[in-house]
Amino acid sequence: PLTPVSLPEEARGAGGPSSCQMMLYIDAQGEVVHAAPLVCEEPFISAVQATKRPLVCEPVKRRGEAIAVKTAYTFQL
Repeated sequence: PLTPVSLPEEARGAGGPSSCQMMLYIDAQGEVVHAAPLVCEEPFISAVQATKRPLVCEPVKRRGEAIAVKTAYTFQL
C-alpha cells in the first residue's frame, strides 16, 4: 500500500471530489519518483505531490526481479 495522502485543509467540507487519479512512475525499489495528474484537480494535485514522506509501495516484481513500472492509481482523500 502507498503512503497515506491527507485531504487538503481548504477542501474539507467543500463538497468537491474526494479522490484523485494520478499516473505514478515507480522505481525498482518501490518509490514513486514522479506523479502526474490524470483525473485530478487542485488542491488535490498539490496534496499528492507534496506529501511529507516519499510515496512508497511494495516493489513490483517480474519473474522474481524488482522492476520499474508506470501505473494509474486513485487516491481516496
